[in-house]
Amino acid sequence: MRAIRTSYVVTVLAALAACSGGESGTKCQTNDNCAKGQLCAAGRCVRGGLSKRITTDQHPKPDGLAIAPDGKTVAVSSGERIGLWDLDSGQQANRIVLGRIQDKTYSASYVCYIPQRDTLAAWVTEVDDSISPPSTTQLIYLWSANGATKTAELPVGFDDHGSLICSAEYLAVISMTYDEAPHDTEVVLWHADSLTEAARTTIEDRYCESLCLSSDGAMLAAGCDRAVIAWDIGSQSDLTERWRWVRLLDHSSAAVSFSPDGRRVAAAESHLVTLLDSADGADVFAAEKPASNDDAHRAAFSPDSSVFAVICSEQGDKNTAICIYSTATGNAVTTLSGHRDSVDAIGYLPSEKTLVAATSEPSLVIWDLSGL
Repeated sequence: MRAIRTSYVVTVLAALAACSGGESGTKCQTNDNCAKGQLCAAGRCVRGGLSKRITTDQHPKPDGLAIAPDGKTVAVSSGERIGLWDLDSGQQANRIVLGRIQDKTYSASYVCYIPQRDTLAAWVTEVDDSISPPSTTQLIYLWSANGATKTAELPVGFDDHGSLICSAEYLAVISMTYDEAPHDTEVVLWHADSLTEAARTTIEDRYCESLCLSSDGAMLAAGCDRAVIAWDIGSQSDLTERWRWVRLLDHSSAAVSFSPDGRRVAAAESHLVTLLDSADGADVFAAEKPASNDDAHRAAFSPDSSVFAVICSEQGDKNTAICIYSTATGNAVTTLSGHRDSVDAIGYLPSEKTLVAATSEPSLVIWDLSGL
């Protein structure tokens, strides 16, 4: 009798599991085949999934996303505002409003944190419409990490806003010049501790819009029109003679990102993602991905460098998904769906497999990827 009851209990539990999705480790084809709190990854249900959605009030769509070094706060730039959001409570911790001051308007695009300075940095565009035609000035603003106090201002000297990145060693920017065609691209690095210029270079006759730094501060890479270019930073102020390698691309410019272990560079194009060896630029693998808009080439590695994420598409040209790939094999691991609007920026928390996506809904979507 006891054996019959045990069999009955096992049968009921199996039926409940079938209704609610597969158990962890069971085979699957989509996330719908897995139980709540699980993802379908490489054909198996694993721990993970959408853990939190934070509705924000930032319009227009997000331009930049930065995660604080302690992993507790996310900064999102959108037009004239930068919102700082507490991930635990889901509440806005602070708001930096740029807006209009006398005859000048200010807006922010890219944002990043400088770990050693406990500082938030933003690329800010100043437009003076008191004169005709209006004049535009590009600046880097720095605030205390909580956004309460503006601490410094750096003139960039470019004609248009570009990409801004931060590391423990450097603050770096990249932007095009429009003085005459063909256009050149300028790259400038500042020391993160002293904010003095460390190095610069001009990339002639090439459009570049993405930049990344290796975690050890030794290398810099740029995603350009049909090419990825990498430099050894070293101690010289002129990077022109310090090119390490150039990897030509078949399509449009790519977003680039260094893996935290420094061994790989991901280059995400509209239909293709390529993983490169950081030592020489050789292909490790290339994989097709669902197409994304040209303005949504974003890539981010997990802290342990085992997987990386790129913005991709499920609905034509609308970037509503995030595709996760294995760094070791290049195989697609899983696709993160459920965003209610386009995904504009992504980033991992610094010490765990938690991915944050800023969307045009507007919202922050938090993904638990601990099972990958």
